[in-house]
Amino acid sequence: MKLNINTPRGQKSLEYEKEVTTFFESANDGLQWIDTPKGMPAAVDGVWIRYGELKSVAEIKCRDMTEDTFFGRYRAEWLLSVDKLEKGRLAAKLLGVPFFGYLALIQSGIVLYKSLYDGEGRPTAEWTEKRTGTPKNVNGGYVERLNAFIPMADAWQMTYRGSKSVESYRLISSSS
Repeated sequence: MKLNINTPRGQKSLEYEKEVTTFFESANDGLQWIDTPKGMPAAVDGVWIRYGELKSVAEIKCRDMTEDTFFGRYRAEWLLSVDKLEKGRLAAKLLGVPFFGYLALIQSGIVLYKSLYDGEGRPTAEWTEKRTGTPKNVNGGYVERLNAFIPMADAWQMTYRGSKSVESYRLISSSS
């Protein structure tokens, strides 16, 4: 099975995801990230545990943009497929923990995050849904699908790194 994560762009995205999770682990005593298997499609990117107890499931997206671009051009709205939201909701409900979304803005080195569903599968955030055309995946392409536009202006925000590794992302992105 050919997975997008196995391409150079996919691997770079996975590297950025690891930066975010490593940062959260170091900033939160006892918190540990557990990846879902990367060799097959998964409903969510991983789960957070603390001292052996499951705390939440999560979806992490890394975008090669600045904070200014996200809050300006994109009006602080995170586009996430409704399918991803539904899979996260179901996982959260089945496991009895919240579902969180994390959006890393690579060029600014910040991550925005918020709860999307509680452990009973009830929404904890609002969004609008529209059928739109978007890149199919990290490697490009085009697809029309039902997407959620999640307001992130009220999300928690943390700086997770400086701009040191931004150059390598641009090199991978432009050569792939």
